[in-house]
Amino acid sequence: MKIRLRRVRDSDADDLARAWRDQAATYAALDPQAFTVPEPEGLGAWLVDGLASQADPDHRLVLVADVNGRALGFIVAAVVAPHDAAGRQMQRDLDQPSVRIEALAVRRAHWRAGVGTRLIEAAENWARNRGATMIAAQAYLRGPAADFLDALGYLPRATVMGKRLEPRGPRS
Repeated sequence: MKIRLRRVRDSDADDLARAWRDQAATYAALDPQAFTVPEPEGLGAWLVDGLASQADPDHRLVLVADVNGRALGFIVAAVVAPHDAAGRQMQRDLDQPSVRIEALAVRRAHWRAGVGTRLIEAAENWARNRGATMIAAQAYLRGPAADFLDALGYLPRATVMGKRLEPRGPRS
């Protein structure tokens, strides 16, 4: 399977919506309190518009993985500038530019076919070309992305912890 990486096109709407909903369904099945499957109506157009408007060759990478003219997935990555007060921070990497992977979605039927790996590798190369010394991605600990990223050499650096807050009763 020859995977070609390219910019997003209007004709990608249905395929990208399918990839996004596939991803959402996987996570909603794991934790329905935290995840939901977005409504399909208009989703593809919303994704295409959002992805196309975010693309900026110097600061934000938006790529679609294409096989035979079909969009099988996409990635969004953004440059994070060095911290203004890096010398006062504890983390060593804050004095260098880094890249954050903001979104990665691949159609379920093409998981384990190299599509996600190809997208990640492209983001890593793009990051290196912008002087980044670190690339990071968030992954739900119980989801497949954690194992996928681990297999690509990504190491856990932090855990985002959350607690659902119940509404308070009326104040007296």
